[in-house]
Amino acid sequence: MTIHEPTTMLTDYLVTAFCLGFAISLYRECRRRSQRSVWLWATGFLLLAVASSIGGTYHGFAAYFEPGVLKAMWNVTIFLVGVSAGFMISGGFLGYLRKAHTSRKLIIGGIMVSLVAFLIQQSSLDIHQHFNHNDLFHCVQLAALYLFYRSAKVLFDKPSPGTPGPETSESSEK
Repeated sequence: MTIHEPTTMLTDYLVTAFCLGFAISLYRECRRRSQRSVWLWATGFLLLAVASSIGGTYHGFAAYFEPGVLKAMWNVTIFLVGVSAGFMISGGFLGYLRKAHTSRKLIIGGIMVSLVAFLIQQSSLDIHQHFNHNDLFHCVQLAALYLFYRSAKVLFDKPSPGTPGPETSESSEK
C-alpha cells in the first residue's frame, strides 16, 4: 500500500486526535457548567476533528479513490472547516470576554498564532522533502487550537441585559 503524503496525513490525524480530545473535554465542561458558548466551541472542535480526519485520508490515500470521490472528500473537508469556524466564532461572540479575562487573552493569542500558521501555509515553505508547508501549518495551527481550547474551557456566556457578569476570579480558572 502506497501512502501519497504520509507526513501530511499524520499531521492531519494528529489535529483530529487533539480536536476530538478538546471536544470531549469541553462537552464534559458543558455538563458541569451548562454554558452555551462552551457547547458551541465543543461542537466546532468536533466538526474540525471530522474535517481533519477526512483531510488526512484525502492526503494519504488519494491514489485509491476516483477523482470524483477525491473532489467530494475535499469539498466536504473545506465545508466542515468553515462550519467549524462558524461554531467557534459564535461561541466567542456568545462568551463573556472582559478585557482582563484570561479567555480573551487566549483567544487573541489563538488568532495571532493562526495568522502565523496561515502565512506558513500560503508561503509553500518546505523545510524538508518529507515535511512540507501543510505539515508545518498543521503543527503551528495545533498551538492555536490549544489556545482556543483553553479559552473555551474558562469561558462564560454573556449575561442577560441588566444582570451582572459571572463572578469568577482569575485564580479559580483552570
